[in-house]
Amino acid sequence: MRVSSHPVRVVGVIKQRPIGLVLTADGGGEWELGHSRAARKLIGQRVEMAGRRTGFGELSCEQVWREGQTPPRKLTLGFENWIVGTFVAYGLISSLVGLLH
Repeated sequence: MRVSSHPVRVVGVIKQRPIGLVLTADGGGEWELGHSRAARKLIGQRVEMAGRRTGFGELSCEQVWREGQTPPRKLTLGFENWIVGTFVAYGLISSLVGLLH
C-alpha cells in the first residue's frame, strides 16, 4: 500500500456500503475508508476526517470526529519515549528480580 505524503481533510457523511465504509464528501465524490473503529462508530453522521490518500479514491483515516466539534488530540509516542520506557522497565524488573534472590 502506497501512502501519499500529502494530508487530506474531508467533510461529509460516513456510509456503510457492500465494499465497506465510504465517506461521501460534501463537494461530491466518495472516499473508500480503510479499517477504522472510530469511523465505524460514526456511520450515518456528518463528520470531519483527516487522513492520507492510499490510492485512487482510498483514504487512510488518521482522525475522525463529528462535524463542528474539536478534533481529538492525536496520541504521539515518539521513538525516544519508547527507548526511555524500555530502559525504565528493564531497571524495575532487574531490581525486583534482585530483591527476590
